[in-house]
Amino acid sequence: MATADARERYARKNEQDELERAFRTIDKKGDDKIDPEELDQLFLALGHKAKRGEVEDMIWEVDEDCDGCISWLEFQNLYTRGRDDKTGWEPRGLFNVVEFVMNDKEGAGFITLEEAMQIMYLRYGR
Repeated sequence: MATADARERYARKNEQDELERAFRTIDKKGDDKIDPEELDQLFLALGHKAKRGEVEDMIWEVDEDCDGCISWLEFQNLYTRGRDDKTGWEPRGLFNVVEFVMNDKEGAGFITLEEAMQIMYLRYGR
């Protein structure tokens, strides 16, 4: 049985690659920024019609340089802060979307039972 430390090492090993894949999945224009239109396209592809204000708020919450977009550095920061947050004060909207995209390995718009079990095992063990 794997220890919590072993699970943590395994999860972190692939995390950066999965985070980059998630960023590229959302950044359809390939300009190294995620703008409201790209985030809205992601929601539509997932079958969710988000309100323009909701999408803009998700970006605003993590847009540190106030350019209306999320850069790669801002994307990394939002993920790291959300992952490590023990207080519940960090914005969770976009973080939850990013986690979903990271775990939807096939880009099917849903997470398979196998993917869900892997997530649960890495977080909680058996």
